[in-house]
Amino acid sequence: MSMGQATQCVEHLANILAAGNVLDARNIANQLTIEIGTLSDVIAAPKGRLKRIAGEGAANAVHAFRRTMLYALRVGLSARHVFDDRRALDTYIQARLSGRNSEQVRVLFFDSRNQLICEDVNEGTIDIAPLFPREVVRRALEVGATGLMLAHNHPSGDPSPSSSDTSITRALVNASKLFDLTVHDHVIVGARTIFSMKAKGLL
Repeated sequence: MSMGQATQCVEHLANILAAGNVLDARNIANQLTIEIGTLSDVIAAPKGRLKRIAGEGAANAVHAFRRTMLYALRVGLSARHVFDDRRALDTYIQARLSGRNSEQVRVLFFDSRNQLICEDVNEGTIDIAPLFPREVVRRALEVGATGLMLAHNHPSGDPSPSSSDTSITRALVNASKLFDLTVHDHVIVGARTIFSMKAKGLL
C-alpha cells in the first residue's frame, strides 16, 4: 500500500470511527491501518481482532459500518436481474467472504428472472466447509428457485479451486440438472481476487 493509499485509508477510517463517537479516531484509524492493512481489510476483519487492536468502541463502529454496507449491497441485488451487473454481485460476494479466518459457503438462490430470493450459509473450519449437493437441491426446490450459485472463501488467500471444490461442483451440477435447476457459477474468494469456475470453463 502506497503512502497516498495509506493516508486515504486512515482518513476514511477516522470518519467511520468519529461517526461512531470513538475518541481519538484518527490515531486509532492509523493503528488499525498499520496492524491490518487496507480499508477493505479493516472493514472485513473479524470483530474480535478489531477489539483486541483498538478496543470495543472502535470494533463496534467498524462492525456497524460493515453491516450497513452489506445491507445496502444485498438490497441492491434483490431488486434486479443480478447477472445484468455481475460486478455488483461479485462485490457483494467479496464483501461477505473476504477477511474471514475460516471457510464459509454461501448458496445464493435465484428465481426465473434471476433475482435473488435468499441465501444460505454453511460455516466451516480453517480449510473446509461442508456442502451436500442433495441438501442444496432440496433447499432450492423448497424456496422455489430455478437457479443457484455457490460462493466460498479460501482463508489461505489463494482462490484457486481444490480438487474437492471441483468435484463437489460437478456433483451439484449433475444433481441440479435432474430438476431443471441451473448452477450459474461457483465463485471462490481469495485475499484480493475471486475465481469464477464459469469464467474458467470449469462449470
